[in-house]
Amino acid sequence: MRTDPAATARWVERGLVAAHVVPAHGWTAVLPAETGTRADHPYDDPALALASHPASTRMRPALGFFVLQGRGAVTVQDGRFTRATQWLVWEPGVGLVRPDGLRRPAPRALLHASHALARGVEEEELRGILTDPRGSALEWLLAVIDLLGLPGGGWLSGADSPRLVPGARVAEPTLGAVERFHSVVREDADDRAIAAEQADTRQKGKSRGR
Repeated sequence: MRTDPAATARWVERGLVAAHVVPAHGWTAVLPAETGTRADHPYDDPALALASHPASTRMRPALGFFVLQGRGAVTVQDGRFTRATQWLVWEPGVGLVRPDGLRRPAPRALLHASHALARGVEEEELRGILTDPRGSALEWLLAVIDLLGLPGGGWLSGADSPRLVPGARVAEPTLGAVERFHSVVREDADDRAIAAEQADTRQKGKSRGR
């Protein structure tokens, strides 16, 4: 994230997973500090919890690099064209795929958000890496990070420890944030149950009227 560590720590506190908050050359990196979230299945994947947590306008641009169920995922939140999180999803042996319901950014948007365009990184060079189906999801992510000139590749791969970085800290979700999430999940489940019951009632009414 292109913001200071204190603001990033507050962002983590509003989420579901404890995370390392690491100052990194003008960026602040966020990495899961635990193997699960503070929520139950299916919301217990820490990487997915971070990837799904929107950044405020003041914290953008924000870029995310994740391995999700064997796929590589790059999230882009820049606020220039849309407030929605945009996703690049890559599958080994296939290359880029387009999951239903997710916006996909153009390579140029990723270059803008990472400031790589200003450093002379060519769009075609990035496109070549993004569409290359070879290797693993982690290898693909590390190649993207390296080309963009971003910090954090060693932390993502596990080669380096974020704990050793001066100024790094672990931030944890507040109890209130977790309780609010659970409340929203319960309300959503209740709404779906009511909608299903209403649909079933309408269907029975139609059947009796025939």
